[in-house]
Amino acid sequence: MAHAAQMLGWPADVIIGRNMHELVRHTHADGRHDPEADCSIFKAFRQGLPCGIDDGLFWRVYGSAFDVESTSHPTEEHGVVQGAVVTLVDIPQRREAQALLRRTNRRWTAGHRVRRHAAGRIAPRAAPVRWHAPGRRAR
Repeated sequence: MAHAAQMLGWPADVIIGRNMHELVRHTHADGRHDPEADCSIFKAFRQGLPCGIDDGLFWRVYGSAFDVESTSHPTEEHGVVQGAVVTLVDIPQRREAQALLRRTNRRWTAGHRVRRHAAGRIAPRAAPVRWHAPGRRAR
């Protein structure tokens, strides 16, 4: 709990029992409001079902955001859902690696198409190359 609270910039004792959506999931990256009714994390609380997301955005207390992977599991007492335990994994490095892989794949694919196109147009017209020993004439 202390590490998650530190990631969010909140004291741990302030987070416990609070509406996590209001604290950390209230806004999309583009600034649009993120309604609590659409929040997948709240499935654990509303429906009693565990859920996970690998492309979340959480907001720190001072207004900066970071990419997270999160899971939410309901907590029950006497068969009644009382709340949820939310686990966070900070994933900016994973996102950077995924973006680099996508860029590399696009470049490779584009280069491969150019080479394949060029080979199809040039290679059939190319004359064969004949090698000969120094001082001897090619036949």
